[in-house]
Amino acid sequence: MPGKESGLPTESDWTRLKSVRPELSSEHMDALAELSAAYLRPEAAELTLDSPITTLESLYLLIKQQPKKISKKDSKRVEKLVKAVIQTQILQKTRQQAGHEPESVRINFGSNMGAGKRNDGAIIASTGDINHAITGNEITKSEYLEKAETYKLEGISELKAGSSASAVLPIFVKAEEFYEKAGALEKAIAMYVRLGTHAKVQANADQELDYCDRLAGCYAKLGDYLRAAEAYEPVLLRLNDGEHKKQFYVKIAENYEKAQVLERATRYYMLAADLTGELSPDNALLLKAADCHEKLGAHEEKSGNRDGASKHYLDAAFLAQRQNNADAQEHYIMMAAEVHAKNNDFESAGNVCFAEANFSSSSSQIQRLHALASSYYEKLEQPSAEICWRCAISKQHESVKEKYYRACLNLLNISSVLDQFTPAQRKDLRDTLLQPRGFKSLTMIAELEKQRPGAFKTLYDVQGIRHLGRYGLSTIISQYDRLGIPDPAGKPVMLVLFPWGDWNGSFYHSGRHIHEMEKYFDVRIVEAKTRYEAARRLINISNTCGKISTLLLGGHGTQMSVRLDNAHSDSAGKIIADQLVSGGDLSRYFIAHPSVIFVSCSAGAEGGIMYKTSFKYKNATFYASAVPSTIDEMNFVGLVDATPLFDIAWRQAAAGRELGLHAHPGT
Repeated sequence: MPGKESGLPTESDWTRLKSVRPELSSEHMDALAELSAAYLRPEAAELTLDSPITTLESLYLLIKQQPKKISKKDSKRVEKLVKAVIQTQILQKTRQQAGHEPESVRINFGSNMGAGKRNDGAIIASTGDINHAITGNEITKSEYLEKAETYKLEGISELKAGSSASAVLPIFVKAEEFYEKAGALEKAIAMYVRLGTHAKVQANADQELDYCDRLAGCYAKLGDYLRAAEAYEPVLLRLNDGEHKKQFYVKIAENYEKAQVLERATRYYMLAADLTGELSPDNALLLKAADCHEKLGAHEEKSGNRDGASKHYLDAAFLAQRQNNADAQEHYIMMAAEVHAKNNDFESAGNVCFAEANFSSSSSQIQRLHALASSYYEKLEQPSAEICWRCAISKQHESVKEKYYRACLNLLNISSVLDQFTPAQRKDLRDTLLQPRGFKSLTMIAELEKQRPGAFKTLYDVQGIRHLGRYGLSTIISQYDRLGIPDPAGKPVMLVLFPWGDWNGSFYHSGRHIHEMEKYFDVRIVEAKTRYEAARRLINISNTCGKISTLLLGGHGTQMSVRLDNAHSDSAGKIIADQLVSGGDLSRYFIAHPSVIFVSCSAGAEGGIMYKTSFKYKNATFYASAVPSTIDEMNFVGLVDATPLFDIAWRQAAAGRELGLHAHPGT
């Protein structure tokens, strides 16, 4: 039962209060009338206007004497109104007795007092008369609400009188603004929905977007961030301006993040970041997206979903990489690996580090990640052939590298095959096969030797083929079976000249198109480590199999060069534009109108190696990408005037994380 301990007045308080006879605001008078009509005599609602304090006292006595007769909710309403009045009056009199002028103080005033929902909490109050029991701020809110209702009724009246919706729209906008200022956000939301629908019907996109923004703001003020985010989504298709679209994406992302819908928040942060250009995204937004992935990872880890947690940490690592933040990238990779290591799944932990090393363009970072992977792998009691191969890649000390490499060969049962080579050749093969994706070639050596014993050494000696895994087993067997024999059906010769060096394994992706070309061409594959080896093998194929109709020249490239090895400086493995232009005439080894396809980053850039070469060999048709890329799709169109023509789609390196493709600076 309410009493002094709840902050309600005593009998002496009532006596002191009655001597003041204040006037309540219209909003609180309405609430008081509603309460008195519900719990006192029917005419009490009218008497309230003349005797608000008496009515409050009657309601208070009802709570004390018949607590079950009045609901708990309405009891609270009475208590809070009484508290507001008595606290203000007592404070006013106390301050006046002390000789102070009335000033603003804070009192606690609750929700659901009068029309419209209010936020609980402190509201500015003045120590003047009861008119300011809830200060100018509260009175202003009441006035705003009254003005909003006035404008709303005026707008409805104008519509009924036949005014056009466009003419009445400014009136509803005014109502809207006053609802919002009054804190009657539900009413403001209803108005914004109505106005947004009207703007959509009128095909006024700018107004629709403005109302959408206001609507979302109201939801956000109510703390309903999910509905705030969702309010934007229906209008996204009508956003044409890039900067405006970016702002909306960010607002959606921020609201989803506050609503803890982090996957959607991440998506919209990334959309906003990429609006500035995929190759130069907004790093601040990428950072926010990475933070969301980190939170998601922590949540999945806490719930025991190791794979889910690891995936989110790796997604964060990818975003850090796009920011060129190598430290953050490694931090997230280590977090992903540690998720597995904590559960003694050391193979998965090592796999994470090893796989992520393939996406790095920094040799020092690759070494660190390989070493970290190896540290996990070495905790395994019985490592597989592939794990031994991975450990061999990560080791710097020659004897340790050899130890793991030999263990891999023994587990694959191909040690005797490689022992047939000379010491220099064995070293060349080891260096070849300990490049990214080289394990695929090792397993294919084992398969090839089962079907064609001795074939691997022959292909190595004659055509320089080391990376068997690039091409597929059936293609490699065909190369061996037709060695030096022209195609009996007279198919045109396609020479695939791919590099020995493959620091990121990208030619394992490009090589997958070669099998399809065997339908139309007598495909011949050679690999070379130097430009001299490349020229020698090209001439040999032309002399033994016929003049070349199409050349696929592969190598890690820049605008002005194609590299066949993994070096960073000028070397015999680097073919530069001037060498192709000033060197010997190779046209006699080709048909009259051949095609040349540069499978090399940036070779097609303006003024680059493709352009310079085309001036020397004017009868040839050239293909190349102007940016760092690899072949994504390759289709043979047919022969036109004896020239083989192709339809080629290029995949930019920046978009190729899933393929392990990244531009290699300076190569």
